Amino acid sequence: MTTVDVAAIQKLTRYYPESLFDQVERYALFVGHGHSGHSLVGALLDAHPEIVIANELNIAQLVERCELPLHQLQALILHYASKNSRPEGWLNTGYRYCVPHAWQGQYTRIRVLGDKKGGGTSRALSQNPALLDQLYERFAEKLHIMSVIRNPFDNLSAMAYRQQRMIDDHLINRYFINASSILKVQANLPEEQFLLLRHEDFVRDPKPHLERLFAFLGCPVSSSLLENCIRIVSPAPHARRYKTVWPAKAKQEVLARMATAEFSGLFRGYAF
Repeated sequence: MTTVDVAAIQKLTRYYPESLFDQVERYALFVGHGHSGHSLVGALLDAHPEIVIANELNIAQLVERCELPLHQLQALILHYASKNSRPEGWLNTGYRYCVPHAWQGQYTRIRVLGDKKGGGTSRALSQNPALLDQLYERFAEKLHIMSVIRNPFDNLSAMAYRQQRMIDDHLINRYFINASSILKVQANLPEEQFLLLRHEDFVRDPKPHLERLFAFLGCPVSSSLLENCIRIVSPAPHARRYKTVWPAKAKQEVLARMATAEFSGLFRGYAF
């Protein structure tokens, strides 16, 4: 969502009464990078009957730009998430994340409301350092933020491919600015309100990580839903770095930044 039509948002509240949201216990957001695995995780969470995740709404930007009442934010998330029940609902950059026999775009009751827009949240946080405080003021202890990280070389390669550009200083700088946003959120939220996940670990063995994700959001998950979620996870991470032209200077720049005191913990174990 790139523009804000307050009048249209106000109309949504007619269709989604406040009573729908009486049992909401968590507000889930993502922070990090595009093309890192957030879409897969968001789609799998949205398959739960008590979790509603909008795809690419950008709630952080809305909180920053508009002083919308909570009910209007809730209605907007639910309205956007309802689109996920369509075949194209969780279709992102050519990948389809439809879980069979699940609840994407639907719900039995709503215990978790969320938005999958990791890169957008990071950019908003980097441009406005006070935004994290604004988010906490709005959602308080119900705010739960997740981040999926991926090998920086694969992540940057995917970004360059999708943007049809070369890997250059601008792309690398933007990547590490977003990485700084991840670390800022991790440092400033209570441990129980932040979860960090590595994409490669997740796809190789999704079951324990899915159990951890659902537990993080306070929602028990059935064995049948777990199995249906696992069915759509490809077990091999896409090593796009080997299909991308990497200038030697750019490769050395990324390695050097990964090794700095700021980022060495976040990216420990990753290499070209």
